[in-house]
Amino acid sequence: STQTSTRKMVQTEEFRREMKKQDVENQKHPLVAACSQLLRATVEHNDAMNRIPIAELKVFEGRPSPVAADAYLKRIMKYGGCGPACLVMGMIYLERLKKRVHKVWLTSKNVQRLFLVAVMEAAKFNEDFYFSNKHWAEIGGIPLSELNALEVTFLSLTNFDLYIAPEDYDAFSSAILEWKPTPRSSASASRSATISEEHASVKATESNRNSFTDVTTALSAF
Repeated sequence: STQTSTRKMVQTEEFRREMKKQDVENQKHPLVAACSQLLRATVEHNDAMNRIPIAELKVFEGRPSPVAADAYLKRIMKYGGCGPACLVMGMIYLERLKKRVHKVWLTSKNVQRLFLVAVMEAAKFNEDFYFSNKHWAEIGGIPLSELNALEVTFLSLTNFDLYIAPEDYDAFSSAILEWKPTPRSSASASRSATISEEHASVKATESNRNSFTDVTTALSAF
């Protein structure tokens, strides 16, 4: 009916306004700026080092991302409908992946897929409302069928371990906020900043739980 259609249009417009308001608030969050800076520094360093991930991650490889890593992160935030916590969770998932697989390096050739899937899984696990895989595929600019396959691969490689203890999350997010890039001279342009040494280790509450237990250098972490 006309009334039903009008009501749906109003609800859709209200939803869009709320999403826009949420995006503005999220973009101002200090974690977003810190994660953006860290992600870009990581990708640029790994590209400079010409690091090549191992065979298990080849499915995440593609052409170099058409946008810088930090700009891509902001795109995910804008259209993914997820809060800053999802960025931190996504990075923790990547840290866990590195502990299980090793040689997990974010580069301009895999960040479009690998970081996207990590944050998507964080949004699904953490948010009350999250978008479909079709929507996430549009955000990442990749086919839906490919994203579905990447999601299965990612979950399998991480052993479906998506729970993050509050103390692990707090330790990781604090380290990210305190991370600062080191000055780069022409002789050491490829060197990356490191996270403060005082955050180099965080005790796990359960020794047999595969969770985030340390914050290594920003570049060796991914």
